[in-house]
Amino acid sequence: MLDAPLLHKVCTSLPAAEQQAAREAADTGGIVLRVKSIRITPNYLVVTGLIPSTALVFEHPAEFPAFLRPRSIGNLHLTETSLHPNTGGEIGYLVLQTPVAAAGLLPESEDGDSYWVAITVPRAFHTLPPGSIGAVCCTRCNRPISQQRLLAVPNTKVCTRCQQKKEKK
Repeated sequence: MLDAPLLHKVCTSLPAAEQQAAREAADTGGIVLRVKSIRITPNYLVVTGLIPSTALVFEHPAEFPAFLRPRSIGNLHLTETSLHPNTGGEIGYLVLQTPVAAAGLLPESEDGDSYWVAITVPRAFHTLPPGSIGAVCCTRCNRPISQQRLLAVPNTKVCTRCQQKKEKK
């Protein structure tokens, strides 16, 4: 399905995918990333989502964009319907092996217990056209871009907050 060396397992439902990801994480000592978006670029898949703050080891805090370095990447647990471009909510769950090192500042989620993160995986075959699956996420802070902004500025790659910060500089 995805043209990157990202192992995936197709489940019957998102709750089943979450359950399988949690089981894999428990068996391997990993952590589950709740995937909100997959951005397909010419050379990479960028998987964006939420990760529990307890799973991260911070190195050299810096300005955006932050990036993650997991020890290794496990399976992506998803459903067939979750890969349609206009999927709302979660797409699936990606298991990352701890420790997960974070370099840079990461934006916190609304609940304060998670961080918005992105993981870049090199593409292997280039069979998929560039685009997004799931929410369109900001390339600077990894948070979803609001529908209002996408309607006002089609094809934007940054959210309103990051655009305002950029203009103040």
